[in-house]
Amino acid sequence: MTRELYRATTEEAKRAGRRWAIGITLGLGTVVVVNFAVWWLVRDVTFPLVRRDYYEHGLAYDREIAAGETNARLGLQLQPADGGVALLAYGNPVTPEHPLLHYWRPDRPELDFSTPALVSGTTILPVTAPAVRGRWRVTLEATWKQTPVTISTELWNDG
Repeated sequence: MTRELYRATTEEAKRAGRRWAIGITLGLGTVVVVNFAVWWLVRDVTFPLVRRDYYEHGLAYDREIAAGETNARLGLQLQPADGGVALLAYGNPVTPEHPLLHYWRPDRPELDFSTPALVSGTTILPVTAPAVRGRWRVTLEATWKQTPVTISTELWNDG
């Protein structure tokens, strides 16, 4: 009886040991497969919050701040108007010299383009209008009263 009980306990212990071995093997295998899957998904992801060109980004930001201060000092605003944009100084339309318009879309950078502009009355019209409908960010670079002006606004293109 003791021998049978010993044999039963030994076989049960072996089965329990096998179950533990199988469980540990499957658990480690699952961890390895999940880690590999995560690595596979993120291997080509670039993180836009990490900037490699800190110096150039800082210079661009400094230029943006300087342009904003110049526009505030001159009281300039850029507003959408009749298929183009209108440059206003303290609410009155003004005519800039050598206007250049930059159209860009943060969601689709392949559509970004720059075009010279024509001044028609108080409206600054692009030589080439955006072909794609949607919201565009428009930046005007021009000269007004012998001061370089860079100013931006949102523009909705109905096509």
